[in-house]
Amino acid sequence: MYADHDHRGDYADQRHDHDGDYAEKHHRHYDDESTTRGLRQDLAAAEERIRELENDIRRLWTHIGNMQGGV
Repeated sequence: MYADHDHRGDYADQRHDHDGDYAEKHHRHYDDESTTRGLRQDLAAAEERIRELENDIRRLWTHIGNMQGGV
């Protein structure tokens, strides 16, 4: 498809490709601090969800325990 042309004189070296791999391999599009911040936010959200689920389980066990013939 693109075999008969190159960009060496234009804006990229001979390793230039058309499927986006060049930029991914040779350029940094994010920084470690942003990645760390995102992971911390994900962790905080997961911890909050775990707390909610633990509360749901406690309420369920309380409800079951109050039922006739419950645990």
